[in-house]
Amino acid sequence: MTDPQLITLSVLGIVLLSLIFMKAGPDLILVGGLTLLIVAGVVPVEKAIAGFASKGLLTVAFLYVVAEGMRQTGAMNFLGQRWLGTPKVLPVHNRKSPSPLPLPVRS
Repeated sequence: MTDPQLITLSVLGIVLLSLIFMKAGPDLILVGGLTLLIVAGVVPVEKAIAGFASKGLLTVAFLYVVAEGMRQTGAMNFLGQRWLGTPKVLPVHNRKSPSPLPLPVRS
């Protein structure tokens, strides 16, 4: 195996383990992995940036940012309650039930 292949496999392993065990967001972990590959000289900067040139990718990335901002500010809850309203009656499976009663055991 060549050095770039070993570096790429090492970074891939680090990224996968980070995605599994770390609490950081996947966007930070994946961009960090790409940054490691750029710094190591495995991926040229021009090719790394060219991957972000797709309009579709940029649109989805922008919508993720907007959705996360709305979630953190509470706008999603506000709009959901405003448009859908709050339930007047809880569904049967959400109602509080009395304490469980022992069932007779037949032998």
